[in-house]
Amino acid sequence: MLSLKDVTICSVDCITPKLSAEAINISSQAINFGDAILFSDKRIDGKFRSIEIPQIKSKKEYSQFVIQNLVGQIKTNFVLVVQWDGYVTCPSAWTNEFLEYDYIGARWPWHKDGFTVGNGGFSLRSTKLMKAFLSLELAMDFNVNEDEMICRQFRPQLEGRGIKFATDAIADKFAYERSNPEVETFGFHGLFNMWRHCDDKELIKKLQGLNPSTYLSVEYLELMLQYLQQKKFRTYKELFNFLSLQLDEAMLLNHLKNYIKDTALINLVVDAAK
Repeated sequence: MLSLKDVTICSVDCITPKLSAEAINISSQAINFGDAILFSDKRIDGKFRSIEIPQIKSKKEYSQFVIQNLVGQIKTNFVLVVQWDGYVTCPSAWTNEFLEYDYIGARWPWHKDGFTVGNGGFSLRSTKLMKAFLSLELAMDFNVNEDEMICRQFRPQLEGRGIKFATDAIADKFAYERSNPEVETFGFHGLFNMWRHCDDKELIKKLQGLNPSTYLSVEYLELMLQYLQQKKFRTYKELFNFLSLQLDEAMLLNHLKNYIKDTALINLVVDAAK
């Protein structure tokens, strides 16, 4: 078993805490972390400490908690932040080289300015970074996602205080999100990537009873299209059914048009579910 005694694994979730608990448990199957914590307004049992917090109702409140409150709860020098749709998938891909950096997350390949690392949904951070961020005497707009603030908005100021962000090459060994992995990574993030890491029955079980906003997200639609492309029609129909239960027929069609501009593809999405 891999021993990461200087790393705490944690998740902050007041919407799908049971799924985040599962993400922690999966990640911990072959790894002995120094600590494991689930922060939620609900008490959840698992192989972790369950710490109750005031209910987090928005991305803004999530960012505020991660930036302002998380570091005070972490006793190790590093924290692995996971969300319900991202977890450790290949413990053998771990390298202690990861601990040479203060922040590692999956690359954002659409950015071309060098500030490409990275996604916070599955990320390794040092407490040094979290303390340095809190010490910045700058106005912070928490409507901006916390990973965007750390890795792009205030990265120059953090680097000026000795904070070290992972290179693209290191990030690609650590995790992937919006790029196709060329090697087996330590972990991943993204609902649209879960088809690679769950069998069909397990995936359907996970996705039952999600918050309606998740079914209406572009990420959920991307997952559906993955199953349609692979011609896994049974699973596709179940995923489509979860979505269709949220909307009447006219609203469903408008929802698809918001994200899909190809009329032929919209027709295929609807017809394949019949």
